[in-house]
Amino acid sequence: MPFSLPDLSKDNISMYTIPVIWLGSVLPRFWAGSYYSSKTQGKGMMDVRAPRTWHAQIDADSRLDARTKGRLQRAEAAVANNIEQVGPYAAAIVAGTVAGLSPTMLNGTAFGFLAIRIV
Repeated sequence: MPFSLPDLSKDNISMYTIPVIWLGSVLPRFWAGSYYSSKTQGKGMMDVRAPRTWHAQIDADSRLDARTKGRLQRAEAAVANNIEQVGPYAAAIVAGTVAGLSPTMLNGTAFGFLAIRIV
């Protein structure tokens, strides 16, 4: 059976973008954790039991320069911003699918939103 790409005007693949959006939402946290650990020679770790205190932990860490602190705080802000939009996005895609919107409309909206979030 030959492999073929889905026809975006007939096949609704917008539901598959929901996990992609979520993954893109949490990637800055993984990057920030790795970057923080590398800048503190493995001695600095985020407390996973209290992740909201990480901003204060970064501010209080004297081993980090202002540029590094800024990068880490921007990454954490990106995570917070992205996580806030995953729920409404997923709800909109599911509602559009259940309502029977055309695959062209759903796919175009989903991939447009994905492109905007990446840029």
